[in-house]
Amino acid sequence: MTCSSTRPRIHSPGCNPRCLPKTAVRPIDHFFGVHTFFPDFSSGQGVAQLKTLADYENNLKRIDGYVATLDAAIERFREGVRSGVTQPVLVVDNVIAQLDAQIAQGVEGSPFYGPTKIFPATIPAVDQARLKAAYAAAIRDKIVPADTRLRDYLKNEYRPHSRTTVGLGQMPGGAALYAYLVRSTTTTDLTPDTIHRLGLSEVARIKAGMEVVKTQVGFKGSLPEFFVHMRTDPRLAPKTAQGFWRRFPERQDAGRSATAAPVQPDATHVARDTAGSRLHRQAAGWRLLQCWHAQWLAAGGVLLQYVRSSEPTDFY
Repeated sequence: MTCSSTRPRIHSPGCNPRCLPKTAVRPIDHFFGVHTFFPDFSSGQGVAQLKTLADYENNLKRIDGYVATLDAAIERFREGVRSGVTQPVLVVDNVIAQLDAQIAQGVEGSPFYGPTKIFPATIPAVDQARLKAAYAAAIRDKIVPADTRLRDYLKNEYRPHSRTTVGLGQMPGGAALYAYLVRSTTTTDLTPDTIHRLGLSEVARIKAGMEVVKTQVGFKGSLPEFFVHMRTDPRLAPKTAQGFWRRFPERQDAGRSATAAPVQPDATHVARDTAGSRLHRQAAGWRLLQCWHAQWLAAGGVLLQYVRSSEPTDFY
């Protein structure tokens, strides 16, 4: 089964029913796996803001769904092994490393335990103690075992069947899936080869601009040497991630944690509503990614809150 060769109606990339056999059996990778966003979602510093006792209880209940999703991912991966559609070894190794890091955080170091470190004053002490014990038990008895099951499956059973190639085009049916994803994510009729040529031309244009900058700052070496200089010269980089983060606007809201930095009041992010017809302005803030996620991502990203939310959108 392959993706349609005609241009589909644009919707969520990879969710065309004829493409699902190539996407559903690859449920997790190091960029977009549920294990990469749900810990932050549940941390009390992400999209799910915890302000009431009911919020804390509901956040705890969602952990069962998270565990079920991780276990379901194992079954999806097994389907992919049977059909010959698997993730690359590179991706599998990265996910294993992420899960290793999450497991090593233990209970109190886990983002899932974060909500119990700062409670709203409206939650009684007796409930705080109960919730601390319940969150710790959920991490110890549910989350860590689920992470371990997935990690062990990927390492011991799935990895030997993973492909050594990297691109989608090298897996069965991958070329058609890639062409579909190009259409759905660019909303154009351009072919993958055309977009690749466009990318190469952009790289050439950007490199030419970098040559100009290299000359302007008086660097005498080659452009690759200039890149190394930019990455390694201690004068050009903060000594720590916190040092980098603190170059952004100072925290102004004492109610957010030490890893969150609301920006100045006039800083906004424009968000479009679900109908796509109106734009709304939304406050924005800065936060550091978890170390096990940041290693594989670009320099920054954005996690949008719900449109018209009173909470700021977070940039990472």
